[in-house]
Amino acid sequence: MYLSELLSALLQLLLSSILPSSIQTMNGVELTSSATLVRTLKSNTVSSTDKIRLATLAWFDAKLYLPAKREVLMEWLTADMTATKQGGGSKAKGKGKVQEESVPRTPSILSQPHWNLLVNLLPVPSSLSSSATSSSVFSLPAAATSLLSSFFRQLPSHPESLINQPQLLDEVAQASCIIVELLSTTAEGLMDLLGEALDCWERFQNLDSNEELISGWETVMAALADSLNLTLPNNLARTKLSQTHLQSSIFPAYIHYLSHKPSTSPLYIKLLNLQGSIIFPVENLKIYLPPPPSNKQLKPRKQVRGLIGTQNIQAPPVIASTPKDIEPSTATQSIGQSDATPKLYKALSKLVEAPETTSWVLLYLPHLLRIFTSILAIHRHTLFPLPLNAKVPVEVHSSEQISKCTLRFVRALKEVIGDKGKRGERWACERDLWEVLEDRGKVGRGYQEGENEEGWLGLGKTVLEWGLGELEGSSHEEDVNLTDSILMTLTILLRLDRTLCDPFISRLLISISKMPSSAPSGQSLLNTLLAYHRSTRTLPTFIDLLTEAIITAPTPSTDYQTLAAGPLFDAQWLDCLTGTIKSFLGVQGQMTELLRSLRLILKDCLASLERALSSSTNEGDRERSRKKRRVGENGGLDQYRLGPKEIDDSAAVLSLFSRFASSVIIASGSLLISSLPEGLLNSLKEDLRAIHSEVVVPLFELGLDDKSKGNLWAREMGLVSGLRIFEALRDILDDIELSKDEDLKLGDVLDADGLGGEATVEAIRTYIRSSSLHPSAEIRKSRCSKTLSDVLGFISRSVASATWSGRLADLDLEGHKIDSSVAVALWALLTGEEGRWIGVIDYLNIRTQLDAVCSIIINSFSLISNGDEALNEANRPFTLHSLTIAMMLQPQLPELANIRHSLLKSIDSLTSTIAASPSATDTRCFELLLALPSEYTPRSQKSELIARALSLEKALKLTRAGPGEEWETRLRARALLRKVAFGFIKALGTNANFTIDNKIMNYLILQSPIDELHASSPFNATLEQSTLSILNLTFRSIIRGTSSDGLASLTETFTSNDAQTSLEEIMEMDENEEDAEDFILDFSIRSRLQLLQAIMEEVKNSKKFSEETYLEQLVNPLQKALSYAFEKIHQSFIDGRLVRGFADLLEALAITRTFESWMGTLSTGVRILPQELVKACLRFLKASTIQNLSEIEILASSMLRLNVVEVQTVRDPTLKSEACTVFMAGWLALSSAFTARDQRMSILSAPLLSFSKALDSEERTSLLQSLIQTLLSEEAEPAITEAKLLATNIILKEGSEISNRAIVSKLVIAAGAYVNDKNSCGVVAQALSIAHTVCSDKASHLQMPDVDQLLATLSRAVAPRPLGTASSSTTRHDLFRMVVSSLTDLVRHRRDLVSSAAVHLSALLSQLIGCFQTVRSNLGGRQVRIVESTLPGWINSVDQPLNADDARCLARLLTSLTAKTIPRLNTRLASSASTKAESLAGPLSKHAPYLLLAYTRLLTDLNTTVPPLIRRELEPGVFAICGMVGEKDRDSVMVGGGLDGGGKGILKMVWNAWESSRYVGKG
Repeated sequence: MYLSELLSALLQLLLSSILPSSIQTMNGVELTSSATLVRTLKSNTVSSTDKIRLATLAWFDAKLYLPAKREVLMEWLTADMTATKQGGGSKAKGKGKVQEESVPRTPSILSQPHWNLLVNLLPVPSSLSSSATSSSVFSLPAAATSLLSSFFRQLPSHPESLINQPQLLDEVAQASCIIVELLSTTAEGLMDLLGEALDCWERFQNLDSNEELISGWETVMAALADSLNLTLPNNLARTKLSQTHLQSSIFPAYIHYLSHKPSTSPLYIKLLNLQGSIIFPVENLKIYLPPPPSNKQLKPRKQVRGLIGTQNIQAPPVIASTPKDIEPSTATQSIGQSDATPKLYKALSKLVEAPETTSWVLLYLPHLLRIFTSILAIHRHTLFPLPLNAKVPVEVHSSEQISKCTLRFVRALKEVIGDKGKRGERWACERDLWEVLEDRGKVGRGYQEGENEEGWLGLGKTVLEWGLGELEGSSHEEDVNLTDSILMTLTILLRLDRTLCDPFISRLLISISKMPSSAPSGQSLLNTLLAYHRSTRTLPTFIDLLTEAIITAPTPSTDYQTLAAGPLFDAQWLDCLTGTIKSFLGVQGQMTELLRSLRLILKDCLASLERALSSSTNEGDRERSRKKRRVGENGGLDQYRLGPKEIDDSAAVLSLFSRFASSVIIASGSLLISSLPEGLLNSLKEDLRAIHSEVVVPLFELGLDDKSKGNLWAREMGLVSGLRIFEALRDILDDIELSKDEDLKLGDVLDADGLGGEATVEAIRTYIRSSSLHPSAEIRKSRCSKTLSDVLGFISRSVASATWSGRLADLDLEGHKIDSSVAVALWALLTGEEGRWIGVIDYLNIRTQLDAVCSIIINSFSLISNGDEALNEANRPFTLHSLTIAMMLQPQLPELANIRHSLLKSIDSLTSTIAASPSATDTRCFELLLALPSEYTPRSQKSELIARALSLEKALKLTRAGPGEEWETRLRARALLRKVAFGFIKALGTNANFTIDNKIMNYLILQSPIDELHASSPFNATLEQSTLSILNLTFRSIIRGTSSDGLASLTETFTSNDAQTSLEEIMEMDENEEDAEDFILDFSIRSRLQLLQAIMEEVKNSKKFSEETYLEQLVNPLQKALSYAFEKIHQSFIDGRLVRGFADLLEALAITRTFESWMGTLSTGVRILPQELVKACLRFLKASTIQNLSEIEILASSMLRLNVVEVQTVRDPTLKSEACTVFMAGWLALSSAFTARDQRMSILSAPLLSFSKALDSEERTSLLQSLIQTLLSEEAEPAITEAKLLATNIILKEGSEISNRAIVSKLVIAAGAYVNDKNSCGVVAQALSIAHTVCSDKASHLQMPDVDQLLATLSRAVAPRPLGTASSSTTRHDLFRMVVSSLTDLVRHRRDLVSSAAVHLSALLSQLIGCFQTVRSNLGGRQVRIVESTLPGWINSVDQPLNADDARCLARLLTSLTAKTIPRLNTRLASSASTKAESLAGPLSKHAPYLLLAYTRLLTDLNTTVPPLIRRELEPGVFAICGMVGEKDRDSVMVGGGLDGGGKGILKMVWNAWESSRYVGKG
């Protein structure tokens, strides 16, 4: 179909858009001969910009003959780029004068067109490798050697060159790879280039915020690193290269770069491995080996000869800023035998001494350690051969030696650091070093004879002591990062060897107790300690140490809030401790001892507080005395007699310890529900009751006593402690209740309102719970009512913006007074526990309480104070708003009928009067409605709320803001109101008969919701989207109504004078207006388009409105105005101005023309989209940047959609043929252009799919034949070919009626022609997609030659790459899955044809099995290349091998071989024999042994490995193969398969696994 028109239009579009109109003439010089070209390039009268343009055109012009064109252009280009006189203004000679341009010119070395031409002139490296003498084919000019150096030197002086040319760095990276290979640059030269690049980056860091520039830098650096990495194995002077690297300026630049790169970056890994190869060549690694066992270790002495000079080593005090220095005699005994290693430490020491580079080195040392351990692991067999008399495996021996070498290296690094740098930086380095050691697993327990002094154990103890000294002597609030680094280091040490903590646990816990809540590593350290004591069954000892840490706090009253907020009293940690106690102290005897110990400690704390209170008149310092006492013979906990203490200190200790005691008491409750003997159970209960009688009751007496005695805070802390323990006891014992006297006193204290914040919350919690459990129903109701009313009244009077940290101890930060944070805590008490007390309020059904709850809920929603919508973020305080939101998520909220009725009544009352005096703060009710579930509001109330929300929004739009009201608050309120209205309209549904007031409807249609004064606000987008959604739903509801009056009323609105104003403004556009760059569709026009779309989608039969004339009045003026605007704007677009809003105009034109076609009023004179628009779009696409590329994508999609509408609406065959030709030509041109820019073509697939649906079956088949013919008859650029293949696949999928066998055969041939190594992965992917479509949808039309062609195509897709080609940087998993899926469909649908190609099928399956090779991490470059030569080019087996999903896909294919299937045939060709269900097990039985052999070889390859997860996913498919193999064939493979002993063992293991799992028909 239209083959000649399609090809001519396509070539015309491509040539006219890519080549400028000045190809024949340039500045008056006709490009008619090669002499003219050379003369023009050498002329001084032509600017450099015109020269590079002319040279580019000459290179791409195949008609221009120039002998040695590449060499001539290359010589001129390199000379122009490396010219010394560049920059400043360009000179052009006029009539005897030299005229200076005022605008400075970018140097040619920094010009993207120059580098682009250089990339095109440089030959492809793979083409050079295939020739006999590459130097005779092409050689670079001498000036090319300094191209890269000149680029890096001049770039910092012209930073604007990167901003104006985003693709410059990509061009440089592509050219650098080829230049380096052609010049055969040495390793030293490449190191210099890399150093210049690093130095350039260091001076150019201010552009690092630009992601595109970062990507370009990484591309350049990766290209140079790859080239250097390839030359290193061939360098014989690696030791000298290492010394040169350490002594040059590259080393500091390298350190600076690596210290600022994230460890997850691919470039970071590449550069790290590269530096490891430079610094640690295998020849130098032997100097890091430990001394031979026969050598005696030197005795430690006070003055030693270290790595860097002579030092006096002194042990620091306990509180230190540097770690205890380690005697370096054994660590550095053999260092100094070579000159290379001292240079490394000297270079590092020199950089550490300089203040400006100290932080770089401290950040870099962990990277250096990572390099060192990796290099040791790679060369472990060379460095550590197994002695003849060794009794351990070789891996164990090498692991021990690596551990010793790593220990020596770490000691050396720590000696280099010394006390240089800031404390925080040193500890961050220490933390990262130990993280590397933990990750690598290189830490061993001992080191030669002196295990405790010079081994890992000694080093760990040194760091542990250093860290404890820092924690004990520093203020944690000053530097949280320092504290966190110390704690993380200690945590890693304890994970590596938990026995390290035994001598220091007490000091550790005391230090942790003073940690701030913002140090997250304290929690991790506590969990590590708990896991250690849990695994060693020493949990009682750990509880003993916890107790000591709590009751021996130095200044508990002063640090009360800090201690209570610390890790020891974190709620999550206490829950973890409770669970651990339940699991590991579940024996009744252990729990009894624990409870008795707690009771004694609590009694001692209580006695200490009582003594302090009784002797409060005696002032002066009092010494604390501590006496240990054992309880019973078998121990339990060490008890501490507390001596006299200050009153507040004693109260703080008691309050803190009560938190811990409550967790233990709750843990003991698990034994009360277990099947214990009655005697043991009673004993346990007696212990708990003793705590109540001996501790809780005295604490109540103390706390509820007369407040006139003074010491209020201490008495309140006693009351808080008693209440806390009382609640824990009441949770596990039924007979624990407040006495009558205690109950009365607690009520009196609450009535007096004299408690602090923490005591108030605890007292209210206990009192209200006791009231709800009172045996008398009348008293229970009255007391609960009174208490809840008081609490709700207090919360209602609080500030809505109050916050609370979630810790009760923080409620008294402001002193002994109650503030608004207490209200938040009380609201948390009422709404917590799954809404228990809110349910009580609903049950009591007291009007004042319900009104108070509704007032609190509504007032918590405020546009100003609700910035805390995320509830679970770290360190985010609680607010009334966040707690209310959490309450609304509770499932029982809709069941509280009384609260629901009151809340909806309050909302109705508040929203009925706010329109009179609108304010942004009046929207809190609507914000509440938005947060509530949609079902919470009844349908009868939704319509009224919709009207009120829209009325308030209109009032906010049309009135001025009040005094002090910000514009953003009002704009946010308007967006919220329209969002609420849309939500309610959507909940009602389009079938509901709801109506919107005509004035409001006219306002929504005619008034733009956007605030023009603040157009950049993000709320404008929400406003616009919500309004369009409201109109869409409203229009559909009106259209679905039984009467057409609503639609006629809408038409009157759109034809009113106000609506016609926007159309008149379009018709009044000045014909000569060329400066307008923006075209914005008025909102009334967009509303009208929404109505047209709703009519077309809701009314399937247009005859319903055939006699209605108002629809013509609705669409005709709009179509006329849009056509007029198009005629005025499209010429500006063609002339080179990217008009904003042009895409919206094209979309609007498409909608109006579709509606005219739907109405049957489309004019006969159809207008075809001019080709100039596509040409202009191509030019914009070629010159666009990443920033405006998405805008051009939308424009191209809109342009194609309008063209699809032309195809859909036209009736004349000739015009339709022309429209189809223009569409396909434009689509192919645009798709290929987007593909060339590495952009996905998904945005253009939708217009092509719509176009295919607009064609009938005959037209679709003809178009498909034309595309197939172009694919088979001509060669094109890869981007054009990929676009053609995509178009063929889309049309093939849509054309279900295509059943011509000849077409299917041609499709198979066309797809196979592009599956080869010459094409890109994108082209291969589209070709395989066509093959997959044929196998899945057109399998019934396949014949035997087609199956052979498909198998050959799939085999080429997974064939090994040609020699000399590099692997892809990323693995294309989609290609592998398309191959497997195509083969699976072929096996399932055409088993009759595949059985005849069993040999080819088995060979293809063997190739697929072999694709699962994963290169071992310790291989060298040559072995890696050997493995890669057996795999396809699109598989990167080093970094991204095939994954478990790919293995599962292949296993599904192998399993389908044994499944019985019926061939999918045409009904008229099917026979009874061909429709019999059979499998391929029989035809493949002779070839299945080779598949089993391929799998065995995959597992036994020495250079590769198969992860366990891959093997597990492949197992079903392998078992299916075993089921097809007989024992005789298995034995033949075992004997004649060329397997060694290991391979035969693997095969036996696989076979035995299959036999043990297969079904044998028994049971």
